[in-house]
Amino acid sequence: MTTSGFRNGNQKIAPYSLGYSLKCDDFIFGQAVTQVICQQGLPTDDGHIDLTPRDFARNYSSLSRYCNHPRYLEFYSIVYASIVNMIIDFHTHIFPPSFEDRRADYLSRDATLAALYSNSDLPMASAEDLVSAMDEAQIEKSVVMGLGWTDLEAAKASNDYILNSAARYEGRLIPFCSVNPAWGEMALKEIENNVASGARGVGELHPDTQGFSFSDSAVMDPFMSLLRSYGVILLTHASEPVGHQYPGKGTITPSILMNLIDRYPEVNIVCSHWGGGLPIYRLMPEVDSALSNVYFDSAASPFLYRASIYSVMSKIARSGSILFGSDYPLLNPQRLIRHIRAADISDKEKSRILGENANNLLGLDTV
Repeated sequence: MTTSGFRNGNQKIAPYSLGYSLKCDDFIFGQAVTQVICQQGLPTDDGHIDLTPRDFARNYSSLSRYCNHPRYLEFYSIVYASIVNMIIDFHTHIFPPSFEDRRADYLSRDATLAALYSNSDLPMASAEDLVSAMDEAQIEKSVVMGLGWTDLEAAKASNDYILNSAARYEGRLIPFCSVNPAWGEMALKEIENNVASGARGVGELHPDTQGFSFSDSAVMDPFMSLLRSYGVILLTHASEPVGHQYPGKGTITPSILMNLIDRYPEVNIVCSHWGGGLPIYRLMPEVDSALSNVYFDSAASPFLYRASIYSVMSKIARSGSILFGSDYPLLNPQRLIRHIRAADISDKEKSRILGENANNLLGLDTV
């Protein structure tokens, strides 16, 4: 039995996902692997094993029981490393192809889209574009989302496309839905429909262009209550109170974020773009205690900070709270991955930032 890759449903997992092209040409070892396959699945007609690396890792004890062959130890160690070192991009955006085709129309209809995508050089990436970039960067999974829409029909079209794309790519894309809290009941209904179809979170919010305030209880109380009841994650835009201006920067600075965080402590909140520097204030005890369910992604980091941001934030942010996020298609994820791997932090912390923290927050399968 020989195989050069694995399949997860109809989606073949690239060899890099495993980190090793398993060749079971050794008869004894092949027999042992076959026992595991018979328990969990069967090879497809083209010889690819219909199992993920995680399936094999979970059955390590079964494999060792059937075969005391040194190759199973080599195999398992590589499988385990591929899971521990799995990269998850927590901040990406994709759009239905029709948005690019009718770009001018959608820009005229949606204020957030106009603020962020008026530059025609910035593509509205499709799911296929994203997965291709993921393969090149050896990213296993990405959280995919729209924008802080102001146009309800654009939001619905985007959310439907994201859910359909996540279904097509079978686990590689983790869907978030995007709404405007100011829509009231319509926003709540859209969240309910999307969560029922598999959405794991809501975001990205852009309060400035969406025309609502985190301090508006009439808007935020029912919105956050629904997120809390479903146990889904909120991801919001954030920006720095100082520094250069850029499209979409806005005014969601640490003080504004703290108002949201203090009022809704039971909701897991991801503050994009390092939360505008909010982790620095963790040195204040009252802020530290308030950030227990708050996370910070690195989206667009090269446009905002020096690469040393990773070593600085790793020292002051809560352990487990930093998430790798690229802000694709604004940035190629490989650029941020290089910065993280070159950072003056431990290999363990690099693994946490690149995937472990996201894995824990999302509650994905673990070995």
